Amino acid sequence: MRKVSTDFLLTGGYGSNLGDDAMLISILLELTERFSGSTIIVFCYNKDNIPQEAKESFPNVTYFDRSDKIDITANFRIYGGGNQHFTINSSNAVKDELLRKIKFQFNNSREFLFTFKKRFGKANLKFRKSIYLGIGLGPFKIMPDLSYLDDALVILREKLSLTYHKDAILGCDPCFNPLFIDKIIKDKEVLKDNVKPNIGIVVRDWYHDFERNKEILDSIQKYINILNPFYKITIINFCSVLDFQYRSVLVNYDDEIIYDSRKNHFFQFVRQISNMNMVISMRYHGLVFASILNIPSIGLNIDPKIEQFTKEFDSPYLKTIEIGENEEIVLNLINSTLKAKNIDVSDIKVADFFVNRYKIMIDSMVTYIESND
Repeated sequence: MRKVSTDFLLTGGYGSNLGDDAMLISILLELTERFSGSTIIVFCYNKDNIPQEAKESFPNVTYFDRSDKIDITANFRIYGGGNQHFTINSSNAVKDELLRKIKFQFNNSREFLFTFKKRFGKANLKFRKSIYLGIGLGPFKIMPDLSYLDDALVILREKLSLTYHKDAILGCDPCFNPLFIDKIIKDKEVLKDNVKPNIGIVVRDWYHDFERNKEILDSIQKYINILNPFYKITIINFCSVLDFQYRSVLVNYDDEIIYDSRKNHFFQFVRQISNMNMVISMRYHGLVFASILNIPSIGLNIDPKIEQFTKEFDSPYLKTIEIGENEEIVLNLINSTLKAKNIDVSDIKVADFFVNRYKIMIDSMVTYIESND
């Protein structure tokens, strides 16, 4: 087993979808800016799926995953972003997720090989201090054991999470890094003068519950049908590997953009979202990217993360709808939101609100590191 040591060990689901890759790049931008010369190891979901922008921009960062036989010792472990637990309201959740994984493996030879390789890997991670940076907690029906947070610096991304850990600091998602935002908005696409306004729908397969997934996709199709006469509909897929069932269900949309970290340029893909007049998102980071690009957005409340984000900022640009909401109500909400965007252009941007919290989050992390170095 190979033994390595490092100043920072960054852990998370990186190399799995656009949102996780975004958090990885944003955190690396911050760490290399604040602690230049420090060594960084990333322990991720799949090192082969890490986007080229991360590898090329940070050539001194080393990547490992669970297919490696590795013993890592670090001064500071940073768990960067993502949600720590939440309740799935389905009695079939365990069975459905297992069946989904089996089907997924048979549909994707690349991931099947990676799963096979993980069986022979072994990773030991040891660290002196731990930081949870911009994570979400809950909500829970039954409180899990969160004692692993007791000796760590915990910075949460939204107010509701503070309910579950009283000693935490309120921060935000790691993507609200001004350095990261500058890279996204640099040379972003100019909004095209479409005959019909362009609505991007960020989709995902809700593989925790097959019955719920069917209900969600049926609702999405109804929304597409009522919106299509008035708007151009673009499907946005953040994960070509995990999200594929929707393609056999949804019809009648105009365009589709799909993220594959081995094929797409990360920033180029994100900039395509800037050509949307509105974003409707089933994913948390769909709302984050819309906020960064100052695009009005609506969260489809398929899991607690969505509503937790939209409730953070009271804005006519950022709303939530429940799955199964009447189509006419959805159409009226979209029309009124776009109208609000056109009228209230001088209002504070959603991203500005979170950037203020980002500064508090990073200052807290830097102080913690410097005082424990």
